[in-house]
Amino acid sequence: MRRLIHFRLENELLKADHFAKNTEIAWHGVEPFHIYWDDPQPFVALSILDKESNEDLYIAFNATHEGIEFSLPQPSKGKSWHVVFDSFATSPHDCFELGKEPILREDKYYVAPYASILLKAF
Repeated sequence: MRRLIHFRLENELLKADHFAKNTEIAWHGVEPFHIYWDDPQPFVALSILDKESNEDLYIAFNATHEGIEFSLPQPSKGKSWHVVFDSFATSPHDCFELGKEPILREDKYYVAPYASILLKAF
């Protein structure tokens, strides 16, 4: 948990003194940019893009009793998604130290039942 708190304190995007604007946030379902708020499957994700700090974050929540594989949106040009936090993974693979986050080599990710994930693009 210390690593997640440290990530929050060190991440410029999460230290913003304002709410994200519509141009900075995008909502996703299992496919990028396709969210169905009336869908009975309680899976929701969002990406936050900050042009000032040049950071991209992707956060997903799976409130179902089944694991879900979903497609990721493309990160900003020249960047790749890295796993910061996966609530289903066992320690020490649940939350990674800054600069040691593993890269995702695919554009899909699996989130376990009742789990959440946090990705960062760099």
